[in-house]
Amino acid sequence: MSREISSEWGAVYDGRTLRLSVVTPAAPMAIERARFGRTILDLRARSRPELVVVQVGIRFGPPIPVRIELAEGAVWQVLVDEVAIEGKSAAFVASHEHEVQFLMTHDS
Repeated sequence: MSREISSEWGAVYDGRTLRLSVVTPAAPMAIERARFGRTILDLRARSRPELVVVQVGIRFGPPIPVRIELAEGAVWQVLVDEVAIEGKSAAFVASHEHEVQFLMTHDS
C-alpha cells in the first residue's frame, strides 16, 4: 500500500488481491490515489438506513481482484454494478469504476 489507509477500510493486500472489510461509515469516507501493487485506485463509502455503498475506481494500472465485505451488520443482498450476487461479500476484478451495494436487514 502506498499510504496509510484508515482502519475503517480493513484493507489487506497480499500482492494479488485487495480485501476490504469495511466498517459501516457514520459519514461518507474516501481515499484517493491509494496504490496496491501497480494499481492506483480511489475508494469511497457511504451509508443510509438499510444500505451501504462502496465504490472502487481504477485511476491507473492493471485490473486488480477485489473482495469486499462489511465488518458488521446483517447483509441480506449484495449487488455489484447493479447485478445481484450470492453471498454476503462481493468478489470481482476491478477494471474501471465499480459500485457495490450492501442491502441490510432492518431491525423490527
